[in-house]
Amino acid sequence: MDLALRAFCTQPLAEKARFVSMMNGEKFSPNEYHGYAEVQNLKEQFMVRVGGPGTGLRYPGSYPQPGSPSIHFGLASVALFQHMDQLSRRCLAAVVDHQGLSGDILKRILDPVINPEATPYRETPPTPNDSRESISSQYNVDGYVTSSLLDMFRYYNKADGAGTKEVSEVTKDTQPKRYMNNHLSHTDSGILTAVLSSALPGLEVYDQLLKKWISLEKVIHSQSGEGPSVFAKYVSVFWGDSCVYLSPKRTTPTLHRVVSCK
Repeated sequence: MDLALRAFCTQPLAEKARFVSMMNGEKFSPNEYHGYAEVQNLKEQFMVRVGGPGTGLRYPGSYPQPGSPSIHFGLASVALFQHMDQLSRRCLAAVVDHQGLSGDILKRILDPVINPEATPYRETPPTPNDSRESISSQYNVDGYVTSSLLDMFRYYNKADGAGTKEVSEVTKDTQPKRYMNNHLSHTDSGILTAVLSSALPGLEVYDQLLKKWISLEKVIHSQSGEGPSVFAKYVSVFWGDSCVYLSPKRTTPTLHRVVSCK
């Protein structure tokens, strides 16, 4: 999936913008997106939702790159979504059991799943004038689009000076220089966030007991002894805002941030 995302991010903005899609038309809500979005001067991202048969959600296809295998973005991203969704559900079930809560609570607040082992498929092929493809999965019921999402993002690089420009090594376009990888402290929407480990440790979480920031990915690098090769091999899991629906007094959202990656 990493190769497919990298290939997509090298495409001109006009191509990426073809995949901007609002679910319910709420103009300024990123949680309404499926597809491409950009946070100016910070990052670009592709938010993946999974639709059951007939939903018509559009995804990028393949963007061949010299020396790299060609991977279909839509099929790979939906498969990854389903895998991560099942992982998150197992984590939630363990918490519910540990806290002695009713298992029915998850049925009331999570997206319905019909076939957890469903294989994503191309519902409509691309046309000569439109390379976008409709990808569906029997993971969900017909016509249903998940509220959960898989958010894949790429942070921009640090600017050497305000107002300066640089030439992209990939597209050769002249563009404003960007800022160092960073994201201010925040909590996520949803119940649970699962983050694949990064080759460059930037993720930090606030420990509510120790009252200090912990560099979570540096811990992963150190404890595993693998350094940058940990990329996508481990998962960090923490609470989002909606965890209060499980147990308001015992589960609270995790404050986290992304700091400079050098």
